[in-house]
Amino acid sequence: MRALLVHQGLEETLGDPRSEKKPSKLSNEERSKIKAISSRLEELCKRRTVLGLEKIAGGSTHSATVRRRPPTTCLTSEPAVYGRNEDKARILDMVLKNDPSDAANFRVIPLVGMGGIGKTTLAQEVYNDKLTDDFKPKAWVCVSDDFDILRISKAILESITRSSCGLTDLNSVQLKLKEAVFKKNKSYELWQALKSPFMAGAPGSRIIVTTRSMDVALKMGSGKNYELKHLSDDDCWSVFLNHAFEGIDTGTQGNFESTRQRVVAKCKGLPLAARALGGLLRSKQRVDEWRAILNSKIWDLEDEIEIPSVLKLSYHHLPSHLKRCFAYCAILPKDYEFQEEELVLLWIAEGFIQQSKYSKQLEDWGSEYFHDLLSRSMFQKSSNNESKFVMHDLVHDLAQWASGDTCFRLDYEFSEDRQSKVFEKVRHCSYIRSRRFAVKDKFKFLDEVENLRTFLPIFMEDFFISFCISPMVLSDLLPKCKKLRVLSLEKDNIAEVPISIGCLKCLPEAITSLFNLEILILSYCWCLLKLPSSIGNLVNLHHLDIEGADRLCELPLGMKELKCLRTLTDFINVIDSQEANEAMLRGKKDLEVLKLVWSGGPVDELREKNILDMLKPHCNIKRLEIISYGSTRFPSWVGDPSFSNVAVLKLENCDRCTSLPSLGQLCSLKDLTIVGMSALKSVGSEIYGEGCSKPFRSLQTLYFEDLQEWEHWEPNRENDEHVQAFSHLRKLSIKRCPKLSGRLPNHLPSLEEIVIAGCMHLAVSLPSLPALCTMEIDGCKRLVCDGPSESKSLNEMALCNISKFENWSMENLVRFGFYSVDTSKDCNALTSLTDGMIHNNVRLEVLRIIGCHSLKSIAREHLPSSLKEIELEYCEIQQCVLDDGENSCASPSVLEKNINNSSSSTYLDLESLSVQSCPSLTRLWSSGRLPVTLKCIQIEDCSNFKVLTSECQLSVAVEELTIDSCSNIESIAERFHDDACLRSIRLSYCKNLKSLPKGLNNLSHLHRRSIQGCHNLVSLPEDALPSNVVDVSIEDCDKLKAPLPTGKLSSLQLLTLIECPGIVFFPEEGLSTNLTDLEISGDNIYKPLVKWGFDKFSSLRKHCINRCSDAVSFPEVEKGVILPTSLTLIRISDFPKLERLSSKGFHYLLSLEQLKVSSCPNFTSFPEAGFPSSLLFLDIQGCPLLENKFKKGKGQEWPKIAHIPSVLIGGKSIHRL
Repeated sequence: MRALLVHQGLEETLGDPRSEKKPSKLSNEERSKIKAISSRLEELCKRRTVLGLEKIAGGSTHSATVRRRPPTTCLTSEPAVYGRNEDKARILDMVLKNDPSDAANFRVIPLVGMGGIGKTTLAQEVYNDKLTDDFKPKAWVCVSDDFDILRISKAILESITRSSCGLTDLNSVQLKLKEAVFKKNKSYELWQALKSPFMAGAPGSRIIVTTRSMDVALKMGSGKNYELKHLSDDDCWSVFLNHAFEGIDTGTQGNFESTRQRVVAKCKGLPLAARALGGLLRSKQRVDEWRAILNSKIWDLEDEIEIPSVLKLSYHHLPSHLKRCFAYCAILPKDYEFQEEELVLLWIAEGFIQQSKYSKQLEDWGSEYFHDLLSRSMFQKSSNNESKFVMHDLVHDLAQWASGDTCFRLDYEFSEDRQSKVFEKVRHCSYIRSRRFAVKDKFKFLDEVENLRTFLPIFMEDFFISFCISPMVLSDLLPKCKKLRVLSLEKDNIAEVPISIGCLKCLPEAITSLFNLEILILSYCWCLLKLPSSIGNLVNLHHLDIEGADRLCELPLGMKELKCLRTLTDFINVIDSQEANEAMLRGKKDLEVLKLVWSGGPVDELREKNILDMLKPHCNIKRLEIISYGSTRFPSWVGDPSFSNVAVLKLENCDRCTSLPSLGQLCSLKDLTIVGMSALKSVGSEIYGEGCSKPFRSLQTLYFEDLQEWEHWEPNRENDEHVQAFSHLRKLSIKRCPKLSGRLPNHLPSLEEIVIAGCMHLAVSLPSLPALCTMEIDGCKRLVCDGPSESKSLNEMALCNISKFENWSMENLVRFGFYSVDTSKDCNALTSLTDGMIHNNVRLEVLRIIGCHSLKSIAREHLPSSLKEIELEYCEIQQCVLDDGENSCASPSVLEKNINNSSSSTYLDLESLSVQSCPSLTRLWSSGRLPVTLKCIQIEDCSNFKVLTSECQLSVAVEELTIDSCSNIESIAERFHDDACLRSIRLSYCKNLKSLPKGLNNLSHLHRRSIQGCHNLVSLPEDALPSNVVDVSIEDCDKLKAPLPTGKLSSLQLLTLIECPGIVFFPEEGLSTNLTDLEISGDNIYKPLVKWGFDKFSSLRKHCINRCSDAVSFPEVEKGVILPTSLTLIRISDFPKLERLSSKGFHYLLSLEQLKVSSCPNFTSFPEAGFPSSLLFLDIQGCPLLENKFKKGKGQEWPKIAHIPSVLIGGKSIHRL
């Protein structure tokens, strides 16, 4: 008799030897304070004993305020479950499937996920499914925070027998339970004791356990966990609606539809959040009530909804050493993707990771801390970058709650009365570098923060954007933070520091007064030439990062005083083997990362080899990079098996090397990159290592790039079948190796991703790849499938520029759920893919075809109903994309005849259609009727496209509409449906388009409308815009004659009106005062706005004006022009008569950060009083009279701009002249 048991809510609390504290040096005063505190704690412990109080597991400082989660039953409380059908099916498969490898009579199936993600609900769904009725007995047990084996065993027994158990002895209860079975966990030992009765169960018995901790799941012993992911936006919205409108007339839903995006953004895929918000808003009938709640933070709603208390349990169960590390994460902004190493480094600097009697390094302990939090779902792997991690928004809120006021981010907003109280407690500060500049005023709060320990910039944008921070921040404010431990000036354009501070282009000496500093990050400070001579004062400095500071030519003598320094990036300067030997890298046993870069110049091969030989590091090295090495061979130590800790190895631009070392012998190597070795012709047996039976036993990623002469790769040593390399390889990438031919390795059981690009002589022969998820091949001679693929996990495939397919059937492509064929050069390759296209179990969701000139159209009835997205580019489509059989628009091609005839469904659930560069296309559907499910339509560069739809109204479901460079289209539709979901319209360079559909003003969801280059558009419908539109852009429509949007557009924030000379009328009521961005051109727009008054735009931040013919000065103060004080950016261009910038017009713009002036040939002078101190960037282009005046430090205009950190005159930095 098989048994099914569900354990709900197993958590973990473990003691940890790492919590032992290291001794520290304390002053007598500090020792006295600690002694007094210890005495008070001892007294409290005595009182606890007298009162009979017991310690609660987890050790939470907030345990008194944590509300215990109520016990659950097998009956679900959800009226409907959304988005979990696939999860349920997979878990049922795990429950019902008999696995011969099961050693015991039962198997444990852990459901793992963060709190509130729906583990219990899913377990209830599985437990109550009819397919599990054959399990007898079935039992549901809720495990409380306090793990009691006797109580849990009794609960299981009572659930099975349906009778009360009065036994009080664990042995008796477990014997009874064992007899009944017939036939949450604090540690591994507790679990072993609890599960022992189930060893007597019938084969096929199952135990489902829900837990937030991956460690708990692993201790269950099965190794087959099921990790629950977040819900999609649509499913999250469905959960919300189900709870928000229960018992209410659903006809009112339309009034709240516009809040959808805000709801799903706030819930971030967490069903608990969607359910709680829906329940809270269920009784709210007015839109303003909904907005008030949605504008508040979920954490502020703790008294009304359960999310905070549920998530606090996750924090409550953390050991104390993890609580500190987790709370510190509040310094990171939401959605920030971070690496393990950067967070561990910060934890070490703050003293959160304590040394113990064990021999591990602090970095190793920190890594374990990190993975403990990861296993408990406090962190999640990033979906964008496999090497980075993120925090769910609500978990981030939890960290913010746990940190209190100790972590401060500049994006926080506090009332003035609370701000000073907050600053008293602040220890850690971060700020997002959202723009290129930062003013001193932004950091004035540093004057009030006496105990600051962390000053950290966060980059959310492009990595290569440099940054200008006010020099006064470095010289005046930061040195006051005497307790600072972490200082990062990463990517700061530290070059132009005033003479009064010290040398130009150097770090100010004032920084060296920060005696407690442990981490100083100066990476990618491209202009930095020199470090302070007194840097030796930083006696506690552990980590100095100067990577990418390429102009830094020397280190000061004071470096030798840095006795605590553990990490120094990018600085070893040797000229011969003697100096290399003096570096004594062999003796640096704590050195973990070594990057060796040769600077170029004349090459002496013997000298290069001797230098590298002398730079042999200690065998404890973990990461090694050798760049631009100039000899033909590597010394023997590179690849020596004694370097058993090397996990990452990179060889780059070693142009003279003709062979690779025996890297296969490095037993811990996980990541290997070979780039730009232009003399390498063959990768032979030497790379695997002599006598190594399992070369590359740990390798997970392998990259070959830019090997221009590489011709042959010997995958395994000849005549030795017992040598199997790459058994753990997960990703293989070969790019731009144009001469490579031969075969790839034939034993890749763990390969998940393969990328081949620019290898036109390579015949790619793909073996069986059971774990393959992603395949991208762009450019190879031949693609051969040796046999039917066993992969059931493949979900993404892109094939491009392949000369020939062999032994491939369409079944190999489409049955995985994702199909993408890109054939940008060899358009006939598709004709060999037709065999096997008829497949009964096709689940095709994405069809992407690029450059297939043989494709004329696609028969609609041959597409599977699962299809969601079609993308076509550079195809010779004749007249229509899809032939629905009503009006044939072209003779069918080989492809259209064979796409899944077995599906033959006339109903197509298509959501997205994109067609680009198909010049013969005239319409989308042969019948002219679009699918009612279509949400996104994108038509670009289709010169003969004429008709979007034959129906008078566009489909209600369409949310995004883009038509670009379709010169023959004359109309879109007669009108828009009143209930249309349209959010964005973009019409560009449709020169024959004469009018827009009626009903624009009824589009309640429309946020963005852009019209550009439609030269024959002469008018807009009356009341052409809905009141909730946010972004309006009209450009280069020279025949358009229409009034500007009126003041009724209260939501309008961004307005662009450029090159529209026909717009001459300006409404008396003006424009929305909520505008933040305004870009205009021409006197017809500028002059009416001057009369109305720019200063009325009290929220305006960005102001761009082009083509003003009469203005001699800017702003025209003499005409009463006053600019709004909120401006941060001004750009003026093409003012032919402009001579000067007005002093009175600029002195009060105290928020101005950027000013750009271009194409003003008569412009000669800046404001007499100079610019406001807030200005950080000045760019002058195409102003020859002014440009000729400038030399650094000289001229009448120089003093007016000397204080600005970054100035460009004629495209050149004035500070570098």
